Amino acid sequence: MALIEEKKFQLDIGELTISSGRESEAQRLIEYVQQISRETDYLRFSPGEFDMSVDEEKQFLRNYNESENKIFVVARLDGEVVGTLNFESPQIKRYSHRGETGISVVRKYWGHGIGSCLLEVMLDWTKDNNYKKIGLRVDASNKRAIELYKKYGFKIEGTLKRHRLMEDGEYRDEYYMGLIL
Repeated sequence: MALIEEKKFQLDIGELTISSGRESEAQRLIEYVQQISRETDYLRFSPGEFDMSVDEEKQFLRNYNESENKIFVVARLDGEVVGTLNFESPQIKRYSHRGETGISVVRKYWGHGIGSCLLEVMLDWTKDNNYKKIGLRVDASNKRAIELYKKYGFKIEGTLKRHRLMEDGEYRDEYYMGLIL
């Protein structure tokens, strides 16, 4: 199983704890996803598109926590869910050396280091589990996230042109970024 034990980080806003998601916080995680979908258009889905039930969220967490090739971690500040990260690797042998990741953080906590802490936890786990490459996709206009990923050594490997269709009819590019471990 790929459970991440609790790790603590001291930030300027307080003590952050990060560990695997817990089934007992399924409702809070649903509320978190609904909140962040209203706060930013950098996510892959729009407000109202995430409609997972509490039971489905519990099964999602169970699936991640019982897996050997993926993790879902939650960042908490004073018990409040303030960020999440997922990492998943294919079980196909030719691609099992690599995985994809995604991060989200509550808007009011942007710029306080939560994304960095989430990345550090994931990087430790991927190195400990002999992964050789991490990939991700990011909205090409999300400068803050791009700079964070570059700080950790990710490089832009390609541009996915007109990859996202926004509610206003605008198309946006996404970058594919990769990190060789």
